[in-house]
Amino acid sequence: MLVLNVERNERKLENEKETFSSFSCYNKDWVLLTNDKQKLNHLICCICNQIANNAMELQCNKHENAGQVYLIGEECLQKYLKQSNGKCPIEQHDHCEFVKNQSLRQQVSNLLVTCPRQYDLKKNQSKDENQNECNYKGKINEMKDHLDNSCRLISIRQIILLVKELQSQLQAEKLQTGELRKLNLKSIAEIEKLNEEIQQLKQCQSAFDIRIIKFEEILKINNDEIKQLKSEKELNEKNQNEEIAKINNENLSLKQQLVLFVFYFHFHINISFMKYIRSKLKHSKKIFTIINYHNSNTENEIQIIIQHWIRILHVKFGWANNFDKLVVNYVKFAFVHFLL
Repeated sequence: MLVLNVERNERKLENEKETFSSFSCYNKDWVLLTNDKQKLNHLICCICNQIANNAMELQCNKHENAGQVYLIGEECLQKYLKQSNGKCPIEQHDHCEFVKNQSLRQQVSNLLVTCPRQYDLKKNQSKDENQNECNYKGKINEMKDHLDNSCRLISIRQIILLVKELQSQLQAEKLQTGELRKLNLKSIAEIEKLNEEIQQLKQCQSAFDIRIIKFEEILKINNDEIKQLKSEKELNEKNQNEEIAKINNENLSLKQQLVLFVFYFHFHINISFMKYIRSKLKHSKKIFTIINYHNSNTENEIQIIIQHWIRILHVKFGWANNFDKLVVNYVKFAFVHFLL
C-alpha cells in the first residue's frame, strides 16, 4: 500500500513543472504575485503563454508589417522549430528568422519574485499543514544563487529523486523480504526434515540399544557356558588323570603278579623236573639214553606250556613280545643249570 502511494505521488510530482528553471519560461502566476499584470503583458511567450526566459524576437519578412512584436522564450522556440521542421510558429512559413531581445531579457531578469520553492510548497500543501518556509524575495537573475546556496526548501526535482530513491529502497526491501520469506520457508522445511531424520535416528538408536542388550545377554550366556565347559573339562581332566593313575597302578600290580607267577612257575617246573630225573637216574645206560630222549620231549612240552601262558598274558594285557623271550631264556637257563 505504501509503495502504491509513493508511486502515485511520484507520478504527480513528475507531471508538475518546477516554477523556476534556468532555461524554461517562468511561471506567470508566480511572477504575478509580486508584479503588476500590465507590466508583464509584453513579456509573454507566444508559444507557452508564460514569462519568456531568454526572450527571442521573431523578425520574419512574412509578418514584419504586423505592428506587433512576437516574443518567444529561447527554449520554447528551439523545441518548436525542431518539431515543425523549422517552420515559423506564427504563420507556419519556412525560413523563420529571430534575434535575441536584450532589452526584454534585462527586464525579465530584473523582475522581483518570491522563492519559487516556497510557491510550489504552498500550492501543493493544505492550509492546516505547517511546513518550513522560505521568505526570500529577489530578482529572477539572483534566484539561481539563492536556490543553490541559501534556500532551506527542497525542490520538486529533489523530491522526485528522493521519492525514487525511497521507492528503490522499498523495492529492494520488498525483494529482500521475499527472499527472506523464501529462505525462512526453506529453513522451516529443512528443520522439519531434520526433525524427521532425528526421530528416525532415535528409533534406530532405540532398536540398536535393544539389539545390544540382547547381544549382551547372549554373550553373558555364552560366557557362562564357556565357564561351565571349562569347569567340566577341568573335572574330566582330573578324572582322566585319576583313571590313568589307577590304570598305571593296576598295570604295575599286574606286572608284579606276573613276575611272581613266572618265578613260581619256574620253581614248580624245576622241582617236578628234578624229581623226574632222579627217578630215572636209577635205570641203566639204556634208560639214560631214553632219559635224554625224554628230556628232549620234556623240554618241548615245557616250551609249549610257556608259549601257552605267554599268549594268554599277551592277549589279556597286551604286553611286548620281548617278555616271552625273557621267560624262555630264563627257563632254558634253569634247565641247563640243573643238568650241569
